[in-house]
Amino acid sequence: AEDVGGIEVPAHVVEAVGTVDRELGELLGSAAYGRALREGARVPLVGRPNVGKSSLFNALLGESRAIVTPLPGTTRDRVSEAIELAGIRVTLSDTAGLRSSADPVEAIGVGLAERAIETSTVVMWVVDASEGLDGLDIGIASRLAGRRVVTALNKCDRVPRITAAEVATLLGEPHPVISVSAARGDGLAELRAALAERLGAGASEADAPVTNPRHEEALERARAALGRASAVAREGAPGEIVALELREGLAAIGEVTGRAVGEDLLERIFSRFCVGK
Repeated sequence: AEDVGGIEVPAHVVEAVGTVDRELGELLGSAAYGRALREGARVPLVGRPNVGKSSLFNALLGESRAIVTPLPGTTRDRVSEAIELAGIRVTLSDTAGLRSSADPVEAIGVGLAERAIETSTVVMWVVDASEGLDGLDIGIASRLAGRRVVTALNKCDRVPRITAAEVATLLGEPHPVISVSAARGDGLAELRAALAERLGAGASEADAPVTNPRHEEALERARAALGRASAVAREGAPGEIVALELREGLAAIGEVTGRAVGEDLLERIFSRFCVGK
């Protein structure tokens, strides 16, 4: 049990708050899928020049839409096409290779690629498996920190010089790394499946996704309040502070369920946690 402001907060209460917080996280995962269903998803293919982004873009589309040459820096503009994936309209974008360039046209393309990352639902990071990682890859990884990413380890038909684990380590958090060959078509089904999972398609199989933007925002507020309640309880804050955060979380959940938080429930919360109640 936690000792909060002279009032003991049972350990099972703190644990229950954590459980609800995790459940809200799962609901918000379905919200990402619901948003993708409602609005479509934007997925740019990014990476340093000449890693095979255009070839992979064409392979995923099943047609030659982007120009492919052996020369790096060929893609100057952003080329986009829509496909359907797990019931979601997904707009794939082939973008310019991310590097500094003195060429003003290529520099514009790089700027478009960077903006595509900022507005993306999921980013597909394309890495050349036949070459070692370099400073450009490390810089790209830093740009992608905190975003939903699927990594395509391309050119797996050649002798590999890097592993999936090495690439995953650069981002510092778990994410799917799929070995593919745009030239031969290897791994494309696995790549599409990983992309669908990253878009949240799996969350819809067991439960209906949250599709109402207002509900999503309310769930975000509820989760934030529960997180604060758990944190202040563990830090030894006064019980009244814990109860106030729980009250805010319950009120936000009530906006989703349509059931207002009754004063009797709030009174029971405050009588347990607040001095003088």
